[in-house]
Amino acid sequence: NISDVCASGAVPAYLTVAISIPDYINVDFLKEFYKGIKDASGDVKIAGGDITASDKLYISVTAIGKTKDRKISSRSNAKSGYKVIVSEEHGNSAKGLRMLQNGYRNFDNKFIKSHLMPNANIVFSREIAKNTNCEYAMTDTSDGLADALMQIAKASNVLLDIDTSLIPHDKDVDTETALYGGEDYELVACIPESTLKYLSKYYVIGDVKDTKCGIQLDGIFFDNIDDKIFNHFKS
Repeated sequence: NISDVCASGAVPAYLTVAISIPDYINVDFLKEFYKGIKDASGDVKIAGGDITASDKLYISVTAIGKTKDRKISSRSNAKSGYKVIVSEEHGNSAKGLRMLQNGYRNFDNKFIKSHLMPNANIVFSREIAKNTNCEYAMTDTSDGLADALMQIAKASNVLLDIDTSLIPHDKDVDTETALYGGEDYELVACIPESTLKYLSKYYVIGDVKDTKCGIQLDGIFFDNIDDKIFNHFKS
């Protein structure tokens, strides 16, 4: 939720938490649950919510952001001539998940930490939103970098021409995982080159072009990658 607010360019400020609990849930669980939310949320405040009884456990969280003095993004605002940039390494969370599935339990491991304790990239979001005066596109990569790129391309009706060798990833993570692995909670943005000088850390991975609609990975064009990505509602 916090990462989605960052993807818009807003300041994550508040959370509301609604939880429905069955009989088998005890007070100790609730204490640990809310402690975990506070630990994960940092300076973002829990401002309210609701607790009700239910036959199953349901949790619903809403994040609220502030837009004052910020230029808010839209996936439909990528323009020809813009640079495609990402915030940090990709593929770490997917590798961490595979390690857990294979029985690896070193919770100090970089990849497992990335999967279990992700952090929204608040700094990257702030620097773009406060220093870009024109329209720009930005989204998070929680469903995979390739999916985020395709979402922007389709919404903006442009081509995102990507050099996959420029995508930041650990030496132990392959390019396929960096492109299609999810849960990294990093950001990808399409911004004017003039904005780059205001950013403290970023990686340019490609260019926005108006030749066609889709993504081009090392010269290979795709207008659909549904068979490669995670879809919450895929039947």
